Amino acid sequence: MTTLTNLIAIGLTLSVTSAVVAGEPGSEFVGKWKKVAGRGPDTEVIERHGDVFVIKSPKLLMPTETEQTSAQLRDGSLEIAGELGRRTLHIDRTDGHLITTHGEYTRVK
Repeated sequence: MTTLTNLIAIGLTLSVTSAVVAGEPGSEFVGKWKKVAGRGPDTEVIERHGDVFVIKSPKLLMPTETEQTSAQLRDGSLEIAGELGRRTLHIDRTDGHLITTHGEYTRVK
């Protein structure tokens, strides 16, 4: 019976943790996105690792390989610092699309 109680406690803890994480600032960026307009990659996947967001997308000339870029949440947008300056990703509040410098994406459900 102790094992069952422990499993239930672990399940409840994970459920509560997931609910809290989903409500954290920046959680709206996390997930898989599919391009609907623009010249960027067909898909982008955004993961969260603590305060850092990792953006994964297929490489332009080698689509079987993945390119990874890190970003920080600043003022409601994801900011990427690069050699050519900073660029931002934001979510259009009217339609929920992810807007990047190279395209517009919708969340994959």
